[in-house]
Amino acid sequence: MRWALRGVIALILVCVAAELAARHYGFGRPLLYRPAQSGYEMVPDQHLERLGHTITVNRIGTRGPEVAARPAADTHRIIVLGDSVAYGGAMMNDDQTFPAVAQRRLAEQGRRAEIVNVSAGGWSLFDEVRWLHQHGLLGAETIVWTINHMDLDQGPNDSSQIGRNPAFPGHNPPFALWEVATRYVVPRLGLGRSGADAGSGDGATVDPVWEARVQQQVRQFVDQAARDHLRLMVLYHDGREPLTPARQAARDRLFAMLSQAGVPVTVTQVDRKTMFQDNIHPNAAGAEAIGGQVATMLRSAT
Repeated sequence: MRWALRGVIALILVCVAAELAARHYGFGRPLLYRPAQSGYEMVPDQHLERLGHTITVNRIGTRGPEVAARPAADTHRIIVLGDSVAYGGAMMNDDQTFPAVAQRRLAEQGRRAEIVNVSAGGWSLFDEVRWLHQHGLLGAETIVWTINHMDLDQGPNDSSQIGRNPAFPGHNPPFALWEVATRYVVPRLGLGRSGADAGSGDGATVDPVWEARVQQQVRQFVDQAARDHLRLMVLYHDGREPLTPARQAARDRLFAMLSQAGVPVTVTQVDRKTMFQDNIHPNAAGAEAIGGQVATMLRSAT
């Protein structure tokens, strides 16, 4: 009986130690989401220390420092519109995302520019445009639209992701270990729903119906930008793995349409061996390189 009691006590102590260790790394307090016209969006006013990195969501629900309703009179405001490639994920700090890097580079050149990082993991091009429809342009004069090879035929999201997909919680879990188990351990054992977002699936083939709808959405947004006297630029990003012929053809069709519309396109230049954290997302070094490219793109606009 005494040995059984000691075993129970030891188990409790191990669980407490594991819970404290998980909380130390930021588990138990994940980034939270809420329903929106974009399907889902980050809950405003969040500040997390996660896996040794800082994630800040400001009052308007975008990653980074606070943003006034309108830019200062002498400041050129730019929106970087995108998904997890622009958002950066939990493996880099706020100031390591490529929009933050680009703003820093522009400031070093003496240009008064403010970049607002309007992005979220898993967003499609439809979701990104709908966020702008709901929240407005925030006084921006230029939009850098980040498009990657998985966006070429990705349909819109809805709020059903929240709470069902472990990567998009709507509230804090009861324990840090609960989050570790349900978000990471159980899916990897094939026993629960994967935490992969809708924009990170298998991209070998292309759905022709959704590709046509994506192109229609892009054309509509190009026309809207012209009506609103916005400067629109596209930053295109391919993943780490070589594109399949189907993806290459879809990319070429998008580029042809953008060229016809007079929209400049810059393709990200990142080393496939050293500048990715997985098959699609740049690491901090990749974000630094992309931020430099974006700053170069924007020199003529600021």
